[in-house]
Amino acid sequence: MLAEVADLCLTAAREAHARLLETPEPDAFADLASALHKLTRSVRQSVALEAKLVRDAAREARAAEAAARETAEVEREAGVERRKDLLNLAVERAIWRETDGLDAERRLDVLGDAIEQLSLCDDFLSRDAKQQIADLCHELGVWDGEGALPAHLADRADRIAADHERQKQSGLSDEDFVRSFGLWGSNLRRPSWRDSS
Repeated sequence: MLAEVADLCLTAAREAHARLLETPEPDAFADLASALHKLTRSVRQSVALEAKLVRDAAREARAAEAAARETAEVEREAGVERRKDLLNLAVERAIWRETDGLDAERRLDVLGDAIEQLSLCDDFLSRDAKQQIADLCHELGVWDGEGALPAHLADRADRIAADHERQKQSGLSDEDFVRSFGLWGSNLRRPSWRDSS
């Protein structure tokens, strides 16, 4: 629309300029010169305003892209933390079930570093959580890697994954979710790490 206004003003300015060159009378010349001045100022202002609007739109688009990238990064970091918690809970439970004493403590010490290393992979969130649990259990010597993942590990992984998904969908922070539903959600009690089940 501003381009159309500028075009109209420019057309009028050309007409005023043509008449200005043709008029012999001083009064008419002065009126046309004043009109030409006003029209050219209107053209300049319209062009400047249009350029400003284009710059503003580009700046807003860049800001929106930056905000979207920041939001995506925050969401990814939150997802990484949730996945790390999921892996830690499941594998820690398996360690206490399958080992004890100093052996369990040694494996628990290694677990945090193993999960942290795993979380640095680009495909960390896209990989299947159950497979990650199986890999960690195998790496820590909790499971020999033969056959299917033991039922108690598979079940625990499914329950933890479901609980973390509920937290994600609830929109609550980790702290608020724990306060509202408990660490393992409303339908799961926090187990004793030495439970047999």
